Amino acid sequence: LSAREGLVVHAAKHRYACRVVQHTLSKCSASQTAGLVEALLREASFLACHAIGHHTIVQLLARGTEDQHYRLVRVIERNMRCISLSPPGAAVIHAALDSAAAQDKLWISRAVLQDSEVLLSLARRRQGNLAVVHILQTLQDREHEQACHLLVQHMEELRSFKRGRVVAGRVASASRPSA
Repeated sequence: LSAREGLVVHAAKHRYACRVVQHTLSKCSASQTAGLVEALLREASFLACHAIGHHTIVQLLARGTEDQHYRLVRVIERNMRCISLSPPGAAVIHAALDSAAAQDKLWISRAVLQDSEVLLSLARRRQGNLAVVHILQTLQDREHEQACHLLVQHMEELRSFKRGRVVAGRVASASRPSA
């Protein structure tokens, strides 16, 4: 495998070869895949937005080491706008929130909250809506209120999207006064 590290990014984008990369990541030890993972991490922001390559990033998030998770979360944070505005990127953000440590979930959530367009885009997308639900569960106090406020301002728009209705329902139930 080490002789082919330069091809791993190309393979991760191929509709059939990506399965070989993912299988290798799931079956081989971290020491055996270190070179491949380094090549993937260097191109993680690009792969996260790629229609096929994002599956490999999701695989790394699910099975990677603690250091690989840390590095992937930092890539996602730094490239949040680009990643979140792509349909495959929404799946990556959801996977990151699903597998990240509590502190990393908070950092990802805050990165989304910095740009209302990012939050709204995720709320309308497949798997992005689930990421927004994670974000609402992660944020607290003022940040949670800020996210809910942004979403309430676009409630009619959210309700016009199948995926957005999930988020709209969550926001509506969170903003109801307790009896």
